[in-house]
Amino acid sequence: MRAGFSPEKVMLSGYGLNLDWIKLHSSHFSEQPLRFGYIGMLAQLKGVDILIQSFNRLASSKRACPKIYGDDSHFPLYAKKLKQRAYHNPAISFPGTFSPEQLGEVLGGIDVLVVPSMWYENAPLIISEAFAAGVPVIGSDVPGISVVVKDGVNGLLFPRGDEKDLTRCLEKFLYEPDLLTKLRKNLPPVKSIQENGHELEEIYYKLIKNQTKIAPTMT
Repeated sequence: MRAGFSPEKVMLSGYGLNLDWIKLHSSHFSEQPLRFGYIGMLAQLKGVDILIQSFNRLASSKRACPKIYGDDSHFPLYAKKLKQRAYHNPAISFPGTFSPEQLGEVLGGIDVLVVPSMWYENAPLIISEAFAAGVPVIGSDVPGISVVVKDGVNGLLFPRGDEKDLTRCLEKFLYEPDLLTKLRKNLPPVKSIQENGHELEEIYYKLIKNQTKIAPTMT
């Protein structure tokens, strides 16, 4: 309405995803370290350094291990600094990149996805893909992330760039053993690309049908 559009003429339709590569995550075993993961660009605007600094603050980091997936060739100096900050912490690994068909395997290898972005996001696909795989998300409390990640419901939110509060979120998973199971139960359903296609067809059909009804009669 503020943009000059009538609310009754606006329809919100979330995008569908190719879920062929996604498989439902298996339960975490308590004797294993908790596996946090980052998947995306190794760039400062993505806040990967905040994740590493937050993990280094953990008092019980031996009970957790972060896996940081991403191409280090786009911003090589930044990627080098990331690895330097993680050098003295053997729990932090940099597996590199992977092909799209490996996404299900990668998501199956982490328990919690971390999206520590420093800028406003546009509903990152990786969050929905994580939800489809049964993986809760810790994310920056910025538009685009907070619209899909609900704090304490299907994930946790922290103020953008606040490494201390991100550490708090990481620790909650370590010290509250039921949290992972609780958040998994509240993950929203994710629309497949096939469902999205059928939905769009139905929308167009209704629009054409309504337009035909109001079309003027030729005499």
